[in-house]
Amino acid sequence: MDNSSKRKKAKKANAWITVICAAAIFIVFNIMLKTLAEKVQLSFDMTPNKLFVLSDETSTYLDNLDEEVRMYYLIEPGSESPYVTEVIDRFEKKCDKISMKKVDPVKNPAFASRYTSDGEAIQKGTVIVESDKRYVAVDPGAALTIIRDKNGNVSRSLGFSLEQKLTNAIDFTVRDSNVTVRYADGHGGVSFALPASKLRAENMDVKKTVLSEEKITAQNTDLLVLFGFKEDLSGAELERVSEYLKDGGSLFIALDPGAHPENILKLASDFGITVDDNMLSEGNKGEVVGGNELYLMAAPQEHKICDNLKNTSILFPSASSLGISDREGVKTSYLLKTKPTAEARELLNGDTGRRLGEGSFGIAAMGESDTAKVFVASTSKFLVPDDSKINNILNAVDYQNREFFVQTVKYLTGSEKLLVPVAAKSIDSRNLILSNNKKFLYIILFGGILPFAVFALGFVLWLKRRSL
Repeated sequence: MDNSSKRKKAKKANAWITVICAAAIFIVFNIMLKTLAEKVQLSFDMTPNKLFVLSDETSTYLDNLDEEVRMYYLIEPGSESPYVTEVIDRFEKKCDKISMKKVDPVKNPAFASRYTSDGEAIQKGTVIVESDKRYVAVDPGAALTIIRDKNGNVSRSLGFSLEQKLTNAIDFTVRDSNVTVRYADGHGGVSFALPASKLRAENMDVKKTVLSEEKITAQNTDLLVLFGFKEDLSGAELERVSEYLKDGGSLFIALDPGAHPENILKLASDFGITVDDNMLSEGNKGEVVGGNELYLMAAPQEHKICDNLKNTSILFPSASSLGISDREGVKTSYLLKTKPTAEARELLNGDTGRRLGEGSFGIAAMGESDTAKVFVASTSKFLVPDDSKINNILNAVDYQNREFFVQTVKYLTGSEKLLVPVAAKSIDSRNLILSNNKKFLYIILFGGILPFAVFALGFVLWLKRRSL
């Protein structure tokens, strides 16, 4: 065999060896990269507000986490939200105590049924956060969130709050004890599901209770809620709640006009708060909200609960007036009043009758003894509206009804600093505007010059290798 044939065979052998080595290096590199990606964050957040980068507060919290936490993303394969998976992935890589698993709720309904709250089914897309102590369900969606400035003043903003929710969910599941709120069931009461979800988002443990069956004490219940009851408490239930207050408990009462639960009214009266049998309306046509004179603008009063709400709007629809008077050992105060142009009207069979008076009427009040607290609101509809029109108004305008509710509950339970201070990420809509000249320049650069340069370089290299 002549030398030229040997050189050709050697070139072919070298070429195959090169190809095999390159392929082997490529495969090994990808395996190593995949293994590394499971341990280290290799992706970069290019969003303007760094929606996915964990905040310093979350990072510090996770650095000190010493309990195992499991996250279950209940989602069908192929329906995952890239936002959710990206954020959870960053939690998992930041802390080796956190693990995540996707669970198909359609194929595995029994798994999802284990995580229910007061009989309410867990929705697809929910993230379950669980430790050996307890679990909590997290709605991962972007939402209207409360933004507090450095002075504590509040406003609403559309924010991406998943990091905030997950950090506080983790904290909730690993705490030795949490603030416990129980709401009484039955008695024709208004559903407390929506307010309960708001309190759970504030890291409170919210449970349903049946007063006739379960003993409530200040040790197992930080706050008892009687919400929109139409039927009265029994004598035994009244005694049970009274004992709870004597034991140092706190009580949240929301009553609607037309309801006369005498035993509940007695609980309020014992703490210096009386609920009048009337219906309030706005007498000034220029102040009427949504075309309904029963929608009352509430004015926050001097109280710690209202310190950061004085410049905000609170809407109280379909409310009665409240009166307060100090009792021995009890201090009473108004939290909310109507505007001075409100009118009190007689209430007959659910309809308003003759005018009883005009002025600024109390609509939410607090009675406090040395050991117990009782809050009374003269309507439940400020939290759970009974028609879609009020819902639309509350969602369209920056009313702070639910913030007032949360601040009240925190005051009643002494839990003002319950949350890990992680801020929601603001969602801004930003558009990149290019002039026609810049558009033409970028088209020429990326559509012509760079592709041609790459082609030319490849052609030159091919010519050089061909002549070897």
